[in-house]
Amino acid sequence: MNPFTGIVELAGQDGAPRSFYNTNYLNFSPRIGFAYAVNSKTVIRGGYGISYLDANNFVSYVGANPPFTQSFSLVNISASDDAQVKISDGLPTYLAPTVANFDTHNPSGTFDQVNPSNKTPYTQSFNLTLQHTLPSNILVEAAYVGSKGTFLPGEVDGDPAPPGPTTTMQQRRIYYATIPNVTGITYMTDAFSSTYHSLQLKAEKRLSHGLQFLTTYTFSKSIDDKSGSAVTGGGESNPSDFPQNPFDWAADRAVSSFNVRNRFVSAFNYNLPFGRGLAWGNNWNRGVDGFLGGWQVNGILTLQSGLPFSVFATSSANCGCSAGELRANLIGNPEPSGFHQSINQWFDPAAFTDPPAEQYGNSGRNIITGPGLADLDFSLFKKFSLGEGRMIQLRGEYFNILNRANFLYPTSTANATWNAGGIITQAMPARVGQVAIKIIF
Repeated sequence: MNPFTGIVELAGQDGAPRSFYNTNYLNFSPRIGFAYAVNSKTVIRGGYGISYLDANNFVSYVGANPPFTQSFSLVNISASDDAQVKISDGLPTYLAPTVANFDTHNPSGTFDQVNPSNKTPYTQSFNLTLQHTLPSNILVEAAYVGSKGTFLPGEVDGDPAPPGPTTTMQQRRIYYATIPNVTGITYMTDAFSSTYHSLQLKAEKRLSHGLQFLTTYTFSKSIDDKSGSAVTGGGESNPSDFPQNPFDWAADRAVSSFNVRNRFVSAFNYNLPFGRGLAWGNNWNRGVDGFLGGWQVNGILTLQSGLPFSVFATSSANCGCSAGELRANLIGNPEPSGFHQSINQWFDPAAFTDPPAEQYGNSGRNIITGPGLADLDFSLFKKFSLGEGRMIQLRGEYFNILNRANFLYPTSTANATWNAGGIITQAMPARVGQVAIKIIF
């Protein structure tokens, strides 16, 4: 689709190029790293690299444009219960347009379009780490880890209509003069960006005296103007893939929809010191050892901040324009002093209102942080030795053993509108227990 001329160009026909997606030949991706031993127990490490993303999935979406594909509905049964259309006869021309009967000068409906000048998306990754060994086989580490995404893929409205009267929205689309019958263009472009900065701490104990553990803490912030696309996967807490204002993508720049500001994880395995050859029960007979010895406890504790989400306008608001999802106007503090967050009202609705007619909402993207997560997984193993490297392991495992309700942020537009106040209707799984037998030989 060429909206400037109003013509659907078919690759390799009528002077059109064979490819509408320019090839980039200068994708330089260096890697560099270093390690410096300050002394026998302390090391400084660092690195930098560039990685590229193959975003050619854009091409497959454009290949689904008319005249090559078309959606249609067909009840393939006649009154006499005979098939009206048979696969052996091919696709009837009246069901979907073909290259032969498609009028390239009079397109209609919706189209996907790729920016032919797209650059290859890439990410710069960098880190600087200080590692130090402590007594008792414990390694501690502090690191700065960051990344910067450039030319990231995403979708925007390719034929937007600015705010105005609802009755003239189609006529106000910017390409209405050349493609008046086209009702929408999804424009796929590598024009978005992101940044990520984090402090990462780690303490690790290698197995000794029956104990090993790994504890990490991450303090981070991820910022972008789009957190997911049909190409990269992922997604937005905003249910629309488009920016709210198709004429100002930068207005959507905010913390990423997957941003977790604080995350603490600690995992451990501990072989209890009871049994033959251990601190307690070294002289137990096989019967007592078989009952009291060979126990192991394991656990994973996860604590993290919540994910952010946007606050939307109600269905009564109408900008008379093409927009992603219309956000609310911010007029106060969403979490005033004394306000108690609950699953029935996560933010104060008095802080928002609908934007005036023919205007976008002024509240930012992802301005409210949803509920955090606290989860403890626990397991207890009993080992029965069969000799010669053979063992039976009886395992009792619990996920979310404390059965804590870990709620998600409002996952639908209706629950995240300002007048609803952020109604939370979904949660992570409740406690799950299972018993298993593992045979090792």
